[in-house]
Amino acid sequence: MAYCVECGVELVSGAAKCPLCGREVAAPKELIGEKGEELFPGNPHAPSRSPLRLDKYRKGLTELILTFAAIAELTLIITGTAFGNILIFWRPFLYVLLGTAALLVLLFVRLNYRNIATWYSWLTTATLIIADSTDNLFSWVAYPVTGLILFYTFSVFLLYHRIPLALRLVTALAILLASLAGFDLFTHLQLTWFLPVALPVVGVAIVTLTGTFVRSVKGHPSIPDIILMLLMSASISTVAGDFFALRWKGSQDILSWSFSLFIISLLLLVFISITMSVKKVRYYFQNRVI
Repeated sequence: MAYCVECGVELVSGAAKCPLCGREVAAPKELIGEKGEELFPGNPHAPSRSPLRLDKYRKGLTELILTFAAIAELTLIITGTAFGNILIFWRPFLYVLLGTAALLVLLFVRLNYRNIATWYSWLTTATLIIADSTDNLFSWVAYPVTGLILFYTFSVFLLYHRIPLALRLVTALAILLASLAGFDLFTHLQLTWFLPVALPVVGVAIVTLTGTFVRSVKGHPSIPDIILMLLMSASISTVAGDFFALRWKGSQDILSWSFSLFIISLLLLVFISITMSVKKVRYYFQNRVI
């Protein structure tokens, strides 16, 4: 009987890696045994995903939604005609269309995180742009739209699109830099803090996250270790933001409000280093074949 040295779960005969934490098994065959039955076998008789159909339930709701939408649009047209300007209610007219689309998405799109996040990100973006389009001038819409673009990039595009990971990372980085530069341009009509603050902070974040990624691939850390490394990366990046912002302002201080966060980052670095060293020593002695 063998157990995982990382999480302690019992291993089946012939297991090449732990079914819980994914740690590779480094033990002789006479100890682990030949490959046996899997602990979590798949169901070969599971039904395949079929496309959504216009059944009686969806058909009835669709007709109800479209009926109310048509009544609302017709009411706006009649009201605009009575005021002598049918275009006076063009924003509410588009809002009704967007609201109708938001309801139909729930009926005709497979309800998973990727689809819902995608559809509602773009519907919300369109709604915000229409709301801020006063006299064809935009004042505040760039701020929430930038946030939505970054949310979609890192929460949907980076995780779920079926393209090479390297290309997804490069694209996400380009979108992040373009969003920050556009945010700076929209606010000041020129690049002010993007080059001296945002760009080096993003560089620090890339370096720390790359270290976390390499450690995750090569070192097989546990989930708590990965969380701690991500917290350390976020802390260091935040401290870098304070540091470069002070340089941009011409301050003589090295750090201001982030000094305590800098101490926490150092403590996390020391703790992670000690944990990694202890695990390597334990793994060496527990898997040493005598």
